[in-house]
Amino acid sequence: MRITGYLIGLLLAWVVLAGCGGDSDSSSDSSGVGAGPAAEALALEVGDVNVAALTAGDEGAALSVVFLHGASLTKQDWDDLGILSTVADAGFQAVAVDLPGFGETPESDADPAQFLLDLFDAMDRPANEVVLVSPSMSGRFSLPLVALDPPVDLAGFVPVAPVGVDEFPGRTRDNPVPALIMWAAGDNVIPFTVSDRLQAKLPGSTKIAFELDNHALYRADTAGFNQALLRFVRNL
Repeated sequence: MRITGYLIGLLLAWVVLAGCGGDSDSSSDSSGVGAGPAAEALALEVGDVNVAALTAGDEGAALSVVFLHGASLTKQDWDDLGILSTVADAGFQAVAVDLPGFGETPESDADPAQFLLDLFDAMDRPANEVVLVSPSMSGRFSLPLVALDPPVDLAGFVPVAPVGVDEFPGRTRDNPVPALIMWAAGDNVIPFTVSDRLQAKLPGSTKIAFELDNHALYRADTAGFNQALLRFVRNL
């Protein structure tokens, strides 16, 4: 009986040690996706509309990375994919919003560019402390903002196969915005060739082609998206 009790004790000790041994880096796993706590709900009064948002990370961080979304997605997808926690774990504030008429944000007839400017004000962030991530449909908001004259000095701009490229007049070389264009080489919604036209309109921008055929490349290759995004933000 003493031997049996001794073996059981060893087994229990091994189980406890095994449970602790994998926690040397609790902030992220080998996939490059954050494993921090879920983001917190945030309500922002943006002009005449109450915008539903999620936030993670330190509000006092040097930069806020603001995530817009495509037509079939909402703010919640960025949290579900672990992208918000990854950005927060890297030392930045991450904010994902539901655009007007999507998710939990009611419709609004606000001018798209002005909506984003009001959003930054509601966050108490000047544009030069904001990195704007804009996939797909949200290009209808982000590209008009980038095209404003006088220009808005965003800290960074990350268009991810956005719509509206052909209507976008471009940014002058005198006022370039640091930009990282991400696009799937086999994008099945907006052809990759459109990325060339966007890059020509964003002086000094860089482009990353993902060997994917998925329009929402951040879903198909979340780790690759995170790595590219954080490399860009850290270099700003």
